[in-house]
Amino acid sequence: MQSYQKGAGAHILSLDTFDTATCFKNVIEMGGLPTPRVPSEVRDGIVTAKDGKNVDREFRRGAQLSLSMAQKEKPDLIILQSRSPSCGVKQRYDGTFTGTLTDRPGVTAELLMDHGFRVLDVEDL
Repeated sequence: MQSYQKGAGAHILSLDTFDTATCFKNVIEMGGLPTPRVPSEVRDGIVTAKDGKNVDREFRRGAQLSLSMAQKEKPDLIILQSRSPSCGVKQRYDGTFTGTLTDRPGVTAELLMDHGFRVLDVEDL
């Protein structure tokens, strides 16, 4: 995770109305999965890799570590990747590995929102 103070020349868009924007990187690596990795999706509340392996524990560990960092940093805004099983803010893939989207957040986005953090889909910048 990198924290940028306003005006620090970050490689994200200028967010003049916010004092701090926080970007989470490698949330899944923090949970214990490598990058690159087998694609994963959430189905019936469980994160599963396309090869059938249950990776829910690793995704949730990464979400919890992200929440801990956010609670420490207290960002005004957290920008997350679209449609990710972890970071999707508005949508994520439905768990069928067919490219079908569902209007549900990923596990990290949901946890952060449940704890009152303002999150934004990167495509909404």
